Amino acid sequence: MQEDFLDAQNLQEDFLDAQSNARAEVNVEPLAWDDQVAAYSLAYPEQRIGDCNLVHSKGPYGENIAMGTDDVSIADALEMWIKEKVYYDHCSNL
Repeated sequence: MQEDFLDAQNLQEDFLDAQSNARAEVNVEPLAWDDQVAAYSLAYPEQRIGDCNLVHSKGPYGENIAMGTDDVSIADALEMWIKEKVYYDHCSNL
């Protein structure tokens, strides 16, 4: 995946478009921005600052978490998520 597909000025739209394109490949509806979900996603990492553990929030929203070096870009994280589709179980939605 190309690093430059995410432009800082259009980050929100570019990120949603990239995820929605991946979802379209498997006939899943596109995503839409939600300010409440965005606020939740920004608040949860603040709770993890003390230990930096990768722990799912067990909150009301689905989430993908990843860990890497400083060299992992948003585009890299998205590509890792897209590559996980081979492990997706359609029956359990996991």
